[in-house]
Amino acid sequence: MGPRDFEDFFRHTHPKILRYTKRFLDPDAAMDAAAQTMHTIWVKDVDAPRTEIEHRQLQSLAYRVADGHVRNAHRSASRLARLVEAVAGVAGRRGVAPDVADLVVEGPTAWLDLLSLTDREVLSLVADGYRVSEISLILECSPAAVSMRLQRARRNLQTILEASTT
Repeated sequence: MGPRDFEDFFRHTHPKILRYTKRFLDPDAAMDAAAQTMHTIWVKDVDAPRTEIEHRQLQSLAYRVADGHVRNAHRSASRLARLVEAVAGVAGRRGVAPDVADLVVEGPTAWLDLLSLTDREVLSLVADGYRVSEISLILECSPAAVSMRLQRARRNLQTILEASTT
């Protein structure tokens, strides 16, 4: 893909990828993940999409790459938390439990954080306006599997919302 084709792809896709990564990461990490995603696509030097199907396939690749960067960021945060706990244990201190008030202040974002990564992923794609058939291309699974994931994610979110209001 030449510079002009990539620039067009970047202009069209980067805002969507950034919006997607912001659902899973803090704003700075989301910007990094989106930039890394676009860099990865550029480095792969894929052919410029000539048809709508090829464009969707390239977009699907971008979402898969972004998902990999999101998962890497979560693994990194998990390793950091374990390291902090280990250092605190050596120093004779205990970790402090998160304040319940944070859930009230953070609102919907905190509720989504209680969902599994798979649930957040499918709900985020629906919130971004993608249809089930398009999500199936992005996630590389059948539309029936996407429908089941979406149904499960909505049920899990409903359970969390009901538990938070009682």
